Amino acid sequence: FGGSQDIYQPDMADNGIHIISSGLVGYYQTLVLSATEAPDLLEFLTGLGFLHDDNREMATAAINDYVERSWYFVAMQVDSTALAEINPYYQGGYYGYYSGSLEPIELTFASEEIIYPMKISALSAAEDSRVQLYIKTNHRMTFAGAGTTYANRFSSGEIELISHYPSLRGVLLPGDFLTKLERGYRPEQMTEDIVLQRAPTDEEFQLIHYSGFPWTGALLLSLPVAVAVKRRFWIGRG
Repeated sequence: FGGSQDIYQPDMADNGIHIISSGLVGYYQTLVLSATEAPDLLEFLTGLGFLHDDNREMATAAINDYVERSWYFVAMQVDSTALAEINPYYQGGYYGYYSGSLEPIELTFASEEIIYPMKISALSAAEDSRVQLYIKTNHRMTFAGAGTTYANRFSSGEIELISHYPSLRGVLLPGDFLTKLERGYRPEQMTEDIVLQRAPTDEEFQLIHYSGFPWTGALLLSLPVAVAVKRRFWIGRG
């Protein structure tokens, strides 16, 4: 968290850092940049306070790899002044803290592959982390070690059913195939980015949940029990 001042100041020496854009997006102070040499970027991020003695060594390998592949980087911090203007409830934080109701961040970028930058996620991952990906494309998708919890090609009728959700209008169209994939990771397993691949078939799949009292309990209580089968699907935005 920071004040209302930009992350990047013009008098900072770039030293091989290319500043693409900087400014306020919602209540996030953002900085989009690239670098030609990883050590320059490490020094730059250290000067901004994003890297320090506790995480710099761990971040070095990932940053080296992304710089070598000519990736762009986004640094951001919450602007506490802008946050209070948007939502006065967070003025000064809740009991001195900013609790977990911050707006999600959407990053878009061009790529020849559908890719999730997993390697850099290891820097702040919990010991037992779970990745959930929603992929909208023309076919069912998968990646190594992933479990599929939803796979569906949307018909015109299904699009009509979800059209009352404003966040989904125009996002899903008839013919789009939506796949939800999950996998658990430990930080030491996050050595490579996730690259999505087309699944062997476009077979649709919906996870079925069974709910109700256990049959053994029903027998003991001598009560009629109905077991409901519920079809659920999740549509999310990361």
